[in-house]
Amino acid sequence: MSLSARVVEPDLRQWVTLTVSPKTVDCGPFKTPVTVKVTVSPDAPAGSPTIELEGAILGTQSCGELCIHSATTPVTILKIRPVSVTFGGADVKFVTQDNGTAYPTTHWEDNSNPPDDDNDDVGDHNIPVVYPRGTTMVLSATFSVEPATALSDPITVTGTGTSAAGMYTFSQTVIPSGGTITLTNVPANVPLVNTVHYLNPLSIAWSFTPQGKPPLSCTATTKHRVYVTLGVPLASPLYESVVDIACRNAVGATSASSAFGLIYSDFMDRDVRRKSLDGLNHTDAIQLRYWVNAGDPLLSTVSANCQTLTAMLNSDPTIGALNGVGTCLAWANLLLSCERVHGTSTGSVIEVESIERNDGNISLDGGLSTRGLLLVKNWSFAAVGTGPAECSPFLFLNSEVSDGAGAAGQGATTNPPGAFFNHFIVFRDGQYYDPSYGTAITSNQNAWESISLDGYRKACATGPTIVNKKETMSTETVFR
Repeated sequence: MSLSARVVEPDLRQWVTLTVSPKTVDCGPFKTPVTVKVTVSPDAPAGSPTIELEGAILGTQSCGELCIHSATTPVTILKIRPVSVTFGGADVKFVTQDNGTAYPTTHWEDNSNPPDDDNDDVGDHNIPVVYPRGTTMVLSATFSVEPATALSDPITVTGTGTSAAGMYTFSQTVIPSGGTITLTNVPANVPLVNTVHYLNPLSIAWSFTPQGKPPLSCTATTKHRVYVTLGVPLASPLYESVVDIACRNAVGATSASSAFGLIYSDFMDRDVRRKSLDGLNHTDAIQLRYWVNAGDPLLSTVSANCQTLTAMLNSDPTIGALNGVGTCLAWANLLLSCERVHGTSTGSVIEVESIERNDGNISLDGGLSTRGLLLVKNWSFAAVGTGPAECSPFLFLNSEVSDGAGAAGQGATTNPPGAFFNHFIVFRDGQYYDPSYGTAITSNQNAWESISLDGYRKACATGPTIVNKKETMSTETVFR
């Protein structure tokens, strides 16, 4: 006997592939069972086409097989689409945008028009979340069902999440309502890994099984970004880029000291970047900079506009050329904020000044300050200084010193300004870190001076004359 089948509705023919297979199951005298296999394209519109069989012999339902009852059989093309996924639970922490604005509350959302069942387009929600290591992810999710009346009995929804940090399963049995399947506060079957990590992506494959029936052929996949921290974050707000720098650089860390060391290694190559993508899929990856190069006209505006971590992280295009620029205070706070993302606050900001003060309350900057200047590497000194003996050991006149190409700062700043009234670094567990320059870690004040400074400047009362001296191994700074 020859069997064939076709889709009656012309509009659905391009979406549906049919195969007809005879079965050996006995469905009664003179009844030859057949099975119609329907393969539906993922892009097929929802609907109820009719399959018309030619040459089929009537049969009955028996033995768990389908025997065709008539020459035509209705088949429903069912579409289940993810609408939103939101992470929650007692342990979840939410990131904020780098400009301090809160993100929307749904972390996965397809806002494309028409929907394309993913969250990788600009405007879609691809918003990361934070969980401390060893805690359990919890999520809620919504799926749309087309046709809306196709499902009404209990259905088990199972999401199998795979990532570089293991596999996590979310499962809940619910009753569809009004064409919507809603999962509420579903915990993962296992806790997160016990190390710092960045699940990028956590890819969840969703399956749907009506009660007492085989799984539906409908599936869906949602992709998410989950940061795993060492402990409960202390940083507030949780700027997205700070969390990103703190976690992606410290993957695998199990202690605060190892996490901090891995994070600072990113500073040492002087290529620290904001997150590559924000939660609404705008590209970023801006390389952060320490000040701007000596002689740059922007120097006069950096100090007033880039002192805070928020200003350095701010991706607001209106700040133009200063986008991603920060002073030493901003850089020190960035490093400390990375530590606090992991739940510790051992480090502190240290302000460094010259131990020398100007004679006679003279100010070198025309202000009220009488502080001397730190001469940051690299400076050249004449063979012999000719300054007044009364100014000793500051014996080099300004004409006898020159500011050469400096020690490179963060980002594209290869030659930062050569002199500052103060500088901010980080002290943690007996060691000093200079995030602005990414220089080697030092264990004492003199060691920091030796690798960072070439000398000092002050105003001498004799003259008055601006004079300079070389850096020595004696302590010539104040750390506070």
